[in-house]
Amino acid sequence: MKKIILLGLLGFVLAGCSSQAIIDNMATAKTNVSDFDGSKQIYTQPMYVFATTGFHAAPISLGAKWIDKVQDFISVDVEIRGEYVNVEKLYLNIDGNIQEYKAIQALTKLSTPDPRTFAQKTSKKSFMVPVNDIEKIKTANSVKIKVTTLSDGYFEGVVIAQGRQSPGAKSLINVIDQIQK
Repeated sequence: MKKIILLGLLGFVLAGCSSQAIIDNMATAKTNVSDFDGSKQIYTQPMYVFATTGFHAAPISLGAKWIDKVQDFISVDVEIRGEYVNVEKLYLNIDGNIQEYKAIQALTKLSTPDPRTFAQKTSKKSFMVPVNDIEKIKTANSVKIKVTTLSDGYFEGVVIAQGRQSPGAKSLINVIDQIQK
């Protein structure tokens, strides 16, 4: 009986480790070099940030894209899962310093849910964020996010809590790390 309990606990621990490895792999930055003009693009897919009440997922996800033609800025993709909202502004609170960022495009991109893959409806908008601000996230102890909408108020989340990085933070940081290589 003790062996069964021990094997069950070991399986539970290994399952937790493997899910973290999957999340880390999904937050990995990818590089693309254009055959057309040789431009370089580094990007990650949006990954969730923590909810304000703990280390579980908030409805906010963050991804990033950097191109070598605009080297001082990163396009941060903000995605709200589960609702159609008109995303307006992005705010980051990095260790108490609050910054507001401008949207790249005027319209929010809306996705269509896919019942075959259980994909939720999402609302997505990109914002120009200086590379230096993402650099600050790498060493921050606390980073909070606030996304306002035109009609539905706002959404909040935690990018880094007590030094612990959310998958969304890892997505942003992985792009910065690839730029420096």
